[in-house]
Amino acid sequence: KSEQGRCDLLVYSAFPTPPNLSNAKFRDEFWKQNVEMWDPLCEVGLRSAYMSCCETIPLMIDTAKLSSGISATQSNNRPMIVLVSSFGGR
Repeated sequence: KSEQGRCDLLVYSAFPTPPNLSNAKFRDEFWKQNVEMWDPLCEVGLRSAYMSCCETIPLMIDTAKLSSGISATQSNNRPMIVLVSSFGGR
């Protein structure tokens, strides 16, 4: 905010490498995984996505309000959040 006064885009792609990635069971269906493998992934991955959005959205709301006075031809300039998935999201 101090540098640009607005935020048009948040791109988020942070997730830890699962423990025991070389373990063949990691490739099993998610319901066959044990919770000890998923806890660190969700704690870091989901929490950091949530916190990034919480910190950024207020500025994005202000940005959208500033952009609301723009003509209809420029209305595609609204803020956007992009959450990038991993290979596990297939």
